[in-house]
Amino acid sequence: MAINLTNLLIETIFKEESNDDAILDTLIPNPATGKNIKVRSALSRTDHPAYNAAKEYIAGKMSDGETAQQPAEQQPEEQPAEEQPDAHSDEEAMLMSQGFDEEQTSTMLDIKNSGAEIDTAIEKISNVEPNTWKQLSPQRQKEMNDDYTTKIGEKRDNLRSQIDAYTENGIEAPVELTDEYNAYNDAANERELAGMTDEEKASHYEEEGETLAAKKYGDLLNKINIDQELANTGDQFENPETATGLN
Repeated sequence: MAINLTNLLIETIFKEESNDDAILDTLIPNPATGKNIKVRSALSRTDHPAYNAAKEYIAGKMSDGETAQQPAEQQPEEQPAEEQPDAHSDEEAMLMSQGFDEEQTSTMLDIKNSGAEIDTAIEKISNVEPNTWKQLSPQRQKEMNDDYTTKIGEKRDNLRSQIDAYTENGIEAPVELTDEYNAYNDAANERELAGMTDEEKASHYEEEGETLAAKKYGDLLNKINIDQELANTGDQFENPETATGLN
């Protein structure tokens, strides 16, 4: 369609001998010689090497002119995006439902995120395969064991911080949180004490208001109490083999 319109335009141009449209004096490359010639010259005869190039040039100009003359299609006005309500994560919503305000919730989430990072580190060490562990050097085993002990302690302290955050804001800490803290506290104390000398253990117990001798005496009393309970329970069974309560 564009080429037909171009042909009509060319015929009109050359019917008007005095036509001085600037487009006719535009230079275009002559594919036969590589030199530039005027569009007027290229259109002077249909067998001219640059004839088709001149037609395409004029067609392009016509297309540009039509585009410029046509009013731009009216685009629908872009509506401003509706303001979305501030969405909270499930964990945020849970904390706020327990009585934390936004600032307190943010602080608690920071503590929980730190705890999650510790969990990842503990899990990584825990997932070492037994065969892999045996192949590690004693030095590396000790490093990993010490790191594990450190992470258990950090997790205990992190859980303690969460409980403190509840307490400081006048909110009772969930039972599952205190249970988890107690479990990590026992594990951390056990591992920390396992690596101590008697002197270090004595110092540790003294800091907690208990001497090493008192601790050992208390452990002994606990064992005696357990033995007495088992002995008393044994009288309730006809079969002496079940005196421990195990079938």
